Amino acid sequence: MDPSEDSLLDLVFDVIGAHVGPAPGGLRSRIVDAALAERMTPTAACRRTAAELDALLGSLGAHEWSAALEGTSREVRDAVLHLLGVERYLLGQLGRGPSWSAPRLEDHYPATVGAAADLAEAPSRTLQDAWRRAAADAVRAATDVGPEQVVVFHGLPMTARTLLVVRTFEIWTHGDDIRRATRRPLNLLDAARLSLMSSELLRVLPFGMLLRKVTRPGRTAQVDLRGPGGGSTVVALAPDEAPGDPDVVVSLGALELCRLASNRARPDDVDIVVTGDAALLEPMLVGAAAFAVD
Repeated sequence: MDPSEDSLLDLVFDVIGAHVGPAPGGLRSRIVDAALAERMTPTAACRRTAAELDALLGSLGAHEWSAALEGTSREVRDAVLHLLGVERYLLGQLGRGPSWSAPRLEDHYPATVGAAADLAEAPSRTLQDAWRRAAADAVRAATDVGPEQVVVFHGLPMTARTLLVVRTFEIWTHGDDIRRATRRPLNLLDAARLSLMSSELLRVLPFGMLLRKVTRPGRTAQVDLRGPGGGSTVVALAPDEAPGDPDVVVSLGALELCRLASNRARPDDVDIVVTGDAALLEPMLVGAAAFAVD
């Protein structure tokens, strides 16, 4: 939200306070969150998340670039090299750079390493600068083609809008990988991005379930998301079906759903409340994580 909008909200609350008394606790923050959610576009979300990662990288000491990423043999530097490769791969898919062959999701990491191989030994700040420029170019290219333009991502056709949300997921996820490795607080995101990411995730959930061969034709779920970015969504559990009456109601935090979808949380570690046919939960979670590529 830019300063003029924030100042306008301050003025509105001052006027309300003068006539009817102070607003109830938390009301202003809820209105601000709602206003942000209304204007948060996939382009804005991706740019904001990239800017946060760039700031994080700029804060790292020289020794922190070699910090080990949790659960892998890779280092912080490897994560940034990978992200640079992703941007270059996407630029190729968008017709703005060399094309890199990666027809399957399993090809994601090897292809991105190859795409960034020329900077494998570059100084850390050179690597950061190259990623920043490539990320900005990729977001600009995805925006320029229009939100409904179909782009192929590892053999999966998706709109440019969905691609930008996928990129927001990946940049945020690897940013938190780096935060864990360097003992920094995790990025909890704002309500606007959580709402955008979770709503897009639930929109494509039936296709994720199809990708993993766990669809449940004729079945419907209601997903109630708690906390910032929360809300309620009813979704059919197979593509091209209209949702019916919910067979299951699943309640969890919006942030936790996004972490599950990016394979950075396990179901056993998340407070999930299930009412109805609990057997539908597992295929839903499998489908939600279908687009996580590393």
